[in-house]
Amino acid sequence: MKTLSFVVALVLVVLSARADDILYLTNGDRLTGRVLEMREGRLSFVTTYAGNLSLDWAAVARVETVDAAFVKQGEKAVLRGRLVPRGDRQGVETDQGWQQLNLTAVTGVTRESDPPTPAASPWSGTTTAGFTLRSGNTDTFDAAVAIEAKREDERNTLTLGIGGAYGQAENVLNTRRHTLTAKWQFYPTDHLYLFGQGLEEQDDGRKLDRRVRVTAGLGYDFIDGDRTKLSGDLGLSHTWENWAAYTPAERDVARDTVRTAGRARLHTLTASLSDGSIAPTLQTARDLLGSVLDIRKPLRDAETRSERYLNVQLGLYFERKVLEHSVLSEKITMHPSLENAGEVQLNAKLAFVTPLREHLDLQIALESAFDSTADKSDVDAWDHTFITGLRYAF
Repeated sequence: MKTLSFVVALVLVVLSARADDILYLTNGDRLTGRVLEMREGRLSFVTTYAGNLSLDWAAVARVETVDAAFVKQGEKAVLRGRLVPRGDRQGVETDQGWQQLNLTAVTGVTRESDPPTPAASPWSGTTTAGFTLRSGNTDTFDAAVAIEAKREDERNTLTLGIGGAYGQAENVLNTRRHTLTAKWQFYPTDHLYLFGQGLEEQDDGRKLDRRVRVTAGLGYDFIDGDRTKLSGDLGLSHTWENWAAYTPAERDVARDTVRTAGRARLHTLTASLSDGSIAPTLQTARDLLGSVLDIRKPLRDAETRSERYLNVQLGLYFERKVLEHSVLSEKITMHPSLENAGEVQLNAKLAFVTPLREHLDLQIALESAFDSTADKSDVDAWDHTFITGLRYAF
């Protein structure tokens, strides 16, 4: 009897110390073993009698684990606790107590040795800002800001950008520009990509009222290493441009000149009508109306120039890690015209970025733009902008 009592007690101890998880399947089957993980809708479950099993998560009705697991719901929420069913309801026993769990909303399960991490956002990007303020013999203010966001998956890359700059000297506006860009790249192979690109920009300092460009073509990543990257692309573009007659400073001078002349002419006409030196004729009425319009809308007759043309896009993009954690990059884009030989536009950006702390960098950049048709608008062909600012990565 003593021997039998000892054996019964030993069996009870072993059963109470059971180390098996239990799966209750939707078809009524019951499996015992160990839950390893669940990801992408497949559950890895190991048993002593059937080895490793891969089960459809949708075939699982309830789960009971003997120790804690990490349960991920959706993209971010992660719970830690034992999976414990109550009747037909699935739940998880956390430090805060038992709470009901919808198995269809579970996107991942792992044991404590390998907790699931929340899914990383497919979006990344940077924000760069810099400004200069000078007061004294010459009062100047210059500011520039740029935001770039990128979304990547296995075959697609979408890059969106917005940038702007503003500057004045002695309270006279000399810089006002903005740029909107979008570029989509599709990789049918590891290095070859198709791309579509859009651009909208305005630069009052160069008399560019608006430029819109749409491009499509092919590109290739020649080098895509951890320290060095080099790629190039070739595309066909359609460009529409509208050019203004004045820069901001010239516009202010021309506006004041026309308004002053309009006021003087209006004063002379009203005085002449008052003393009777001129008769109120139709021509006089026209002169009066013209004088009023010169005062209210002095640049209404300013000429603008619009152009539409096809051109080729040649792009080269280089990036190299230097000084361990810093990055030196060069981006060059050239647009030779297909309709007028010798006409070409070029944009280049040379940048050096070095980290200051986590997510925060110092950026020094030189942006250059060349337009062979600048003489049509009476502006310089070359335009250079040197920018020093802080860059925040997100």
